[in-house]
Amino acid sequence: MPAVTHGFPDPVTIAAQYLKKRGLTIFDRCWQHSHAESGIVAADQHALVVCHVTGRSAAEARPAADAITPDRIRQLRHHGEAWLTSHDPGTGHIRIDMITVTYDGPGGYTIEHTRGVG
Repeated sequence: MPAVTHGFPDPVTIAAQYLKKRGLTIFDRCWQHSHAESGIVAADQHALVVCHVTGRSAAEARPAADAITPDRIRQLRHHGEAWLTSHDPGTGHIRIDMITVTYDGPGGYTIEHTRGVG
């Protein structure tokens, strides 16, 4: 059962479970560097994957892509580079993904995963 945040399950926990079920290795959750945070640092067979994770209610009408800006993409890439400097996962390629968890109602949610946003 995911942790509950503000009455909703924690979106980072849901996203990590989703990625793990799809074969990714989860290295870090909520990894902090330079006063900023990456939702998830993971890896698939080809790349280090830095995920921006957002949670929202179904009532929010804005597109999920609006949650990530060019500045945030640059920041996430910097996080990935910093993570690679302090760890050695065996890959130098970084991919930036975005996962949006939309809460549909009590106990229900939808996951939208966009690969390679930047």
